[in-house]
Amino acid sequence: MLKKAFFCLSLLATASSAHANEAIAYKDEFENQYVQCIQDKLASDCWGKVFSGHFEPGQLKEKELIAKSQGVLSTWIGKHDLYKVHLGPKETKGEVFENRAYLIERDDGQLVGVYVGFRQIKGEWFVYELMSGADDTFIRSILHMPNIK
Repeated sequence: MLKKAFFCLSLLATASSAHANEAIAYKDEFENQYVQCIQDKLASDCWGKVFSGHFEPGQLKEKELIAKSQGVLSTWIGKHDLYKVHLGPKETKGEVFENRAYLIERDDGQLVGVYVGFRQIKGEWFVYELMSGADDTFIRSILHMPNIK
């Protein structure tokens, strides 16, 4: 009886760990989910729901990256309405990295940047970076714009 219980528990542990690093089948569909979440002003913890479990295997800061980026966006949105989510550069590097940048514009014209990095491992795509920031340096860096002063 004890062996059966241990076996069942080990199966559950294996199943939950497999779900923890679930590959992204279609990046564009995945993108639509998090862009919709932004447009919904991060309602019902959609940010965490979209990104959780899709980070590359071995990424130990998944929860921290999700929480930090969500905190920046949530604070920045505040009580404002959103005007538009603008797609910035989409870059593929070495066939294994794809980076996507976004500018989110509020109803008052203010901007925040979002950067999502994908990495392909053995033919499957995962999130490897997730950042948000409202300062000019961050926005310029994700758009590859020089600082002109």
